[in-house]
Amino acid sequence: MKNTSEFLRFFYFGLFSLFFLRFFETIFVFFSFGNQEELFFRELIGLFYDESIFGLTLFIYRPISNFLSAKFSERLIFIPLTIFSILATIHLLILSYFLYQLQALDSFLFNYSLRDILFTINTSSLNVKLILLLIFGFFIFILFSFSFYKNLANYKYSAVFVNVFLITSIPVFLLFQSTNFTHENVFSINKSTYFYSKSIDYYLNDVQSGHAFSEREKIEFTRLFNPNSIKNYDFPLLHNLKKEDKLSTYFEKFTEKPNIVILIVEGLNKDYLHNKEVSLMPFLSGLKDCSLYWNSCFTLGERSFAAVPSILGSLPYAKIGFTLQERFPRHLSLVSILSANNYQTSFFYGQPSWFHNKYNFFNFNFCDRIIDNAKFDQKYQKIIVGKEKYFWGYDDKSLFDQALERKKITENKSSLDVYFTGSMHSPFISSEDQIYTNRFLAKVSKVKSLKKRNHYLHYKRFYKSIPFTDDAFKSFFEKYKKRADYQNTIFIITGDHPMTEIPPKNELKRFHVPFIIYSPKLKKSQLFSNVVSHLDFYETILPFLEKYGVNIPAVSSALGQNLFSQNKQKKIAFMNGNREIIDYYKNGIYLSGDKIYRVMKDFSRESDLYE
Repeated sequence: MKNTSEFLRFFYFGLFSLFFLRFFETIFVFFSFGNQEELFFRELIGLFYDESIFGLTLFIYRPISNFLSAKFSERLIFIPLTIFSILATIHLLILSYFLYQLQALDSFLFNYSLRDILFTINTSSLNVKLILLLIFGFFIFILFSFSFYKNLANYKYSAVFVNVFLITSIPVFLLFQSTNFTHENVFSINKSTYFYSKSIDYYLNDVQSGHAFSEREKIEFTRLFNPNSIKNYDFPLLHNLKKEDKLSTYFEKFTEKPNIVILIVEGLNKDYLHNKEVSLMPFLSGLKDCSLYWNSCFTLGERSFAAVPSILGSLPYAKIGFTLQERFPRHLSLVSILSANNYQTSFFYGQPSWFHNKYNFFNFNFCDRIIDNAKFDQKYQKIIVGKEKYFWGYDDKSLFDQALERKKITENKSSLDVYFTGSMHSPFISSEDQIYTNRFLAKVSKVKSLKKRNHYLHYKRFYKSIPFTDDAFKSFFEKYKKRADYQNTIFIITGDHPMTEIPPKNELKRFHVPFIIYSPKLKKSQLFSNVVSHLDFYETILPFLEKYGVNIPAVSSALGQNLFSQNKQKKIAFMNGNREIIDYYKNGIYLSGDKIYRVMKDFSRESDLYE
């Protein structure tokens, strides 16, 4: 390719293609999610960033292209054209994920199996056919528009313009890199380069993290994080279990070993129980007021992978989430301990239990019964997604009804039942979808603030699922009250994480969930405002159960403490959706990436801290 019109034609083609992709992104976001904060300004900055990357790339490539075209043929224009077309097509796929929930695709993709990825795509709102149509349209655009740029390339001052553009791209790119402006806002970043850079970091870290820990590192870890350990440095988390029962004081005496029912609610945000504008969850909101309720509880992960191992075993996060490991290390959990104590243990889930490796975790812990969407009675209505007719599973009402039918009371045998709901998760569809859509719209119409009303309407698809799940809980408790073992049961209700599709108020609120303990045997209700996490439940319930003859281990590897602990120096490390531990809370100070914030008692951000 000579240093003439062919290079200039490719330049103009790339320049306008990037503009087209940014324009498409901005318009789609605006019509799907409303006018997000500074959307147009940040997308405009993003466009300049895209063009600076493109200009820098061509600045480096130009001498190479001159050499190749001189040696070979001008037809080598099809090499960069083909490469650019492939990258643009991949960009559309990466962009489609961003347009699904306004979150850039990251290296977390590599932590999922192909089966998990296909399940997520099939059950999401992503219109795969539309994406394929856009890709096809993009290729047609390439085919019929490339000749148009020949006129621009032959323009008198075209070469001067291109040279100036390429040269100025360097300082513009460096300016963006030094200010980090385009890295801090999800709209400004280039979605493809973000994904590629994170992918490179992921694989480099993967290679570097393969070393075994030295004896010195084990000792130092124990000194810093587990000073009460039993000094077995091959098991640095191991310590003597503190058999301090503070839970019993809130309960009347049980006549036998109590049943434990743990209800993990997909997408449950603590704020949904306190919403005065639109009553999203009136039943659970009322239930918390007659329960032991922790309003400052945090989940440990931004996705569902963290909830089960944290709640049931206070287990470490592992590299990509405890349940997502190929092989589980030896460990204890509430499931395995109660199974060994003649409890009937069950896990009920309306979706496939292989997702996030739930089946393997419960099976490893000797769970007696695992009921997922493959084992439901055929009388329950299946949730079918999209034109592809993909079977997602069953909604929360069907989940609870099926579980109560399967659950049989065995004489002299207590039970541990773990439920994981799914209706407040993509695809956000229930068997009564239109009914709850109409109810939600009726509630929103009464909101006085136009701005807030528009917010609810923009996220209607997600919000409408919340009242449905609340009604499912109401029906569940009404039916459970008719059971003979109701009086002997303790219910634990919490969220796996707040709904990721609805933008959080700040970074820390991504992990803020309610934690409720309810039982007919409760002496009184009480609100607790001490900061706790899912990790603190395990060592709270075990000493309580020991009072009723449950044999519990003398040692523990739990990361948590106790739900009643008043430790003002509470430390919580979080694993985000990309499997990075870059979020950390301690005593009102929150570290998120390289930013430090002071937070208020309600966990809203008060100010940025600079050192």
